[in-house]
Amino acid sequence: RFHRAHPKVSVRVVDPERGPAVAQMVAAGECELGLVDASVPTADLSGIDLPEQEMHVVLPADHPHPAGDTITSPQLAALDLIVTPPGTETRAAVDDVCTALGVAPRIAVETAHRAMIVPLVLSGVGAAVLPASMARDAALRGARMLSQRPRLLRHGRLVWRSGQLSPAAEAFVNLGSEPARDGRTQ
Repeated sequence: RFHRAHPKVSVRVVDPERGPAVAQMVAAGECELGLVDASVPTADLSGIDLPEQEMHVVLPADHPHPAGDTITSPQLAALDLIVTPPGTETRAAVDDVCTALGVAPRIAVETAHRAMIVPLVLSGVGAAVLPASMARDAALRGARMLSQRPRLLRHGRLVWRSGQLSPAAEAFVNLGSEPARDGRTQ
């Protein structure tokens, strides 16, 4: 949505993945805006809470999970999982589900490279918990996309340093403050 509204603005995206590192980069002025999990301490930063987004489980197409489009917490905890390192939002979602059940996650692969997750799922290595946009992309590429019951929700926060923002950053913040026309945030 931002690019369509401001096609001449160049945007640089960095992906340290861990929220505290993102908040540090913003606080140090290394980047103007940051997207963090709402649980990350951001007391010295200004920000807005973003609409919650559902996370989904993606499985290889031939996975023996029963037909349907949902998965329960015990079923998720029994899967061989592809996860990001501890301290990341998607890993926290997996760890929270397993902790509530009193079991350790069954980790097949742990990777800091998010771009590897969907190819690993598609090749049959295991399942993954992903944000809705990544899960939809995985489904378009052949994975099975399931909704977790109870729902797994992510609560994001857009943060910036106090003071005047650049016109582009201000436009991005204003866009983040509006609901998307199609009901999703992007």
